Amino acid sequence: MIDEDGRFVKYRRTDIIAVRRLEESFMHDAAYGLLFRAGQAVGSRIARNARPYKQQYFEAARRMLIDEGWVRDIQFQDDLVTAAASIETEKGAARNSCHMLRGIVAKVYEGYFGKLMNCAESECESTGRPRCVLKVSFQNNGDRTRKANGNNAMQ
Repeated sequence: MIDEDGRFVKYRRTDIIAVRRLEESFMHDAAYGLLFRAGQAVGSRIARNARPYKQQYFEAARRMLIDEGWVRDIQFQDDLVTAAASIETEKGAARNSCHMLRGIVAKVYEGYFGKLMNCAESECESTGRPRCVLKVSFQNNGDRTRKANGNNAMQ
């Protein structure tokens, strides 16, 4: 779906990494929450556009994420999501880096289940793992602060 004025932009992986590094340089770990929230904005759009496909909801979301270049591949398997070549990966990084993807995935699941979701990245290609692995869970009432901050940790 194209916005009403028909425009869109493309980011390169180097652009996304540069933005993340800039945000980290003055916000430190708080940057991860901001990136998570940016991902949620994208994820809301993807969920909205996948909703009409009902029975193929997750396949529709998968196709959009691949077609838009967020990942080369992504598999939604119950509460476990595996992604290959996320646009956010940076080889040799010391930490997981797919904060926007976590936000996107959380919103895709929220769009399907109609409940607030947590999403944590347990493995990341940036740290030398073969793929990114994200774990999705329903958010407990006590998790509101964690969700708002986009924290990687989950209970």
